[in-house]
Amino acid sequence: MRNPPSSPPLPRAASSHRHEKSQWLFTEPEQNVFNFTEGEVVAAKAAEAGYYLRCHALVWHSQLAPWVESSSANWTADALRDAITAHITAVAGHWKGRCYAWDVVNEALNEDGTYRESVFYNVLGRDYIRHAFEVASSVDPAAKLYYNDYNLESPGKKSEAAVGIVKTLRAAGVRIDGIGMQAHLTAESHPTLDQHVAVIKSYADAGVEVALTELDVRITLPATEEKLELQKQAYKNVSFGPVLPSCRGACLTFTSSARRGLRPGQGLRRRDALGLLRPLQLGAGRLSWARRASALVRQLHSPSGVRRHRRGAEERE
Repeated sequence: MRNPPSSPPLPRAASSHRHEKSQWLFTEPEQNVFNFTEGEVVAAKAAEAGYYLRCHALVWHSQLAPWVESSSANWTADALRDAITAHITAVAGHWKGRCYAWDVVNEALNEDGTYRESVFYNVLGRDYIRHAFEVASSVDPAAKLYYNDYNLESPGKKSEAAVGIVKTLRAAGVRIDGIGMQAHLTAESHPTLDQHVAVIKSYADAGVEVALTELDVRITLPATEEKLELQKQAYKNVSFGPVLPSCRGACLTFTSSARRGLRPGQGLRRRDALGLLRPLQLGAGRLSWARRASALVRQLHSPSGVRRHRRGAEERE
């Protein structure tokens, strides 16, 4: 579903499809040689299903083409800055008008809130983040521009550093529209509802919107009824986020991208991964897993879903 030029906020009842074939490794495997074949497959499926397309990611230390991070590259600051400009211009320009949002910079922070030592940081310092957002804003003024990272779902040094990125960019007059919380969670140690709401509020107070961009909840195997109940509670806690005005929605992850993040002895338990399916009375029937997930998000965002979650939150207080 293409956004009109004004790029309105994502409707509460809309579904979004996460576009992972727009990463550097796929789109620019050789310098100035661009490939959009795999990405167009994803974009076509999203358009066919009527989904909004959330595009991921323009600048990331991982999934890089070898020519970018090769030790033989010997990047100067000007050369690497030009490479970032060329990459974002070509990639964001190719999908201009089709991506309602871009993860412009992905995973730039360590757990303690310091900056990750990537090829971009080592050559350009933190200025590479500003440069990436400036170029992305120029190339696609209608798309929402996000900083995206994991372990941003509860308050801490990393979430504070993410707020710092927002404040630094905004103070410099650079557009940033949102923070993406990847929300790769673990059933046995997931954030509480209060923690989740508090961190979203901290992002909103910095002047940006929020999205859950890669939501999944892992279980340490073997799965037990107790662990499944914890998983269900984790989904309940995190799914309350889209009810908050500053949270624009959730992308749920059930495919190979989720499994890549699994540790030894962990699983997603596809059959029960959405513990909310049963309380919300979403029968399986003939619906595919992806369609049930989309139906869940739409139901969570409906007026009745909002009321149900608010009542649950009030009962827990």
